Amino acid sequence: MAQPRLAAVFFVKPNGAVIVKARPVSDSLRYEIFDRDNGVCQHCAGPVVRHRCQEHFRGPRLGAVDHIVPRARGGQNEPTNLQLLCEPCNASKGAKDGGRCNG
Repeated sequence: MAQPRLAAVFFVKPNGAVIVKARPVSDSLRYEIFDRDNGVCQHCAGPVVRHRCQEHFRGPRLGAVDHIVPRARGGQNEPTNLQLLCEPCNASKGAKDGGRCNG
């Protein structure tokens, strides 16, 4: 069984304060999620592009890999907790829990 990826890195300052920094989703995992979701926003079902340079006026929107259960609520960087969203859908979701939605 594979070990789960850590969602955060903990640092302890000399004064004893603990700082928690979320570990970002790797580029390879972002591409895996993009391919798995077929370049389609999992909320509005609109087409999504990988890179800002591919964005076209009134065409596909730039995509973002989103945590279904947000990291702020303990969500992990696991493929089962990640989905592809266009930037407007991702911005409207914020840190709310949100399962897959196709419309």
